[in-house]
Amino acid sequence: MSGSDDDIKFSNEDLRGLEVPHNDALVVSMMVANTRLDKIFCTTGFSHSIIYLSTLKRLGISKKDLRPQKETVRGALGEEHKSVGKITLNVTAGDRPRFRTFMVEFVVMDKPTAYDIIFGMKGLAEMGAVISGYHLLIRFRTEAGIGEVRGSQQIARDCEKAILEEARLKDPSIKKVAVVM
Repeated sequence: MSGSDDDIKFSNEDLRGLEVPHNDALVVSMMVANTRLDKIFCTTGFSHSIIYLSTLKRLGISKKDLRPQKETVRGALGEEHKSVGKITLNVTAGDRPRFRTFMVEFVVMDKPTAYDIIFGMKGLAEMGAVISGYHLLIRFRTEAGIGEVRGSQQIARDCEKAILEEARLKDPSIKKVAVVM
């Protein structure tokens, strides 16, 4: 691919517009099945990419479109969740002219969540992603040079707040939460 010899780098210039220091999750927007999704949590902490039935419904995709492969997925705290199937969808990262469209296999979960998708290592690898959590930035090679997807601190914080509020319904003494499925 032309442009593939460009070095992928991060610098202090990439911090413009961010509140630093921070410990925000990398939450980005990408096109999935030709629809923009704004709450995509990118993590190297999961191998699979996970999409939720509620997200698929918003994309106009029904449960009958899933491959009936069921898996047990372990959350960050060791809890087990059963998937309802798998689906492969096209994902577009970046903006013209520096964008990539690629196929990602998603494990489908039927569980309420603050995120649209958890984008794990396999999806990030398909993208050819180089990630900087500090810069809240993903860079990748395209035919036109280096493309990028920026994270949103506000959306990340809104999602964390929603997860905390849900956890407090179960246990009001909880003060902070880790991002889990």
